[in-house]
Amino acid sequence: MHATVRRQRIHGSNSHLVPVMGVRDRPTGDVAAEAVARDDSATAREFLRDHTTGPVMVYTDDSKIYARLPRHRSVNHSRGQYVDGSCHTNGIESFWALFKRGHYGTYHQISPQHLHRYITEFCGRHYMRHLTAGERIGRVAAALDGRRLPYAELVA
Repeated sequence: MHATVRRQRIHGSNSHLVPVMGVRDRPTGDVAAEAVARDDSATAREFLRDHTTGPVMVYTDDSKIYARLPRHRSVNHSRGQYVDGSCHTNGIESFWALFKRGHYGTYHQISPQHLHRYITEFCGRHYMRHLTAGERIGRVAAALDGRRLPYAELVA
């Protein structure tokens, strides 16, 4: 397939999608993700400023939006490079794989209006992945105690 055709299929067919950014802290395994208005450099810098503390090394794929980040290394997925020494995106990619599997296997269609709810759910699942089923149920029940989401607010 010619490169221009491939580029159009990759970028043209996804123009209706809402961009989502995520970051994973390697030492702790903590994940933060959120839907963003645009997938550009300014948004990426703001997202990283909000979800990191101090100067940190950032490892990304080869997207141009990360090119001007300070303390940044990338792997070139489009050329088949997935690891370059300590530079890889495997941790956050596994989070996205689980999120996509939930989308395709359980929810089938995610409305942009409720995307933040799904992202929050999968971040919570990620944090509780090492707990037993009983511990997870207990934590979720405790977090829901006294909280309500009326239908009118859900569909507003």
